Amino acid sequence: MHASDIMLKTADVELVISRTICSGKYMSIIGGDVAAVRSSVETAIDTIGFGVIDYFIIPNVHPDIFSCTGRTFRS
Repeated sequence: MHASDIMLKTADVELVISRTICSGKYMSIIGGDVAAVRSSVETAIDTIGFGVIDYFIIPNVHPDIFSCTGRTFRS
């Protein structure tokens, strides 16, 4: 949750999903401009890197993908 907070405050990104995925693990999915996402993720890792298990950035995801999560995303 702390990483999500950092990412949202670092750059103009939108929170798509933020929830527990299993005991002791938390998943955050953010969306936005690729540079903004990269910047916010890097800041979160630099700030609380000890708690980050893994991360990846997928640039230029088609907006229809977000409907699978039950969410919409501004483009």
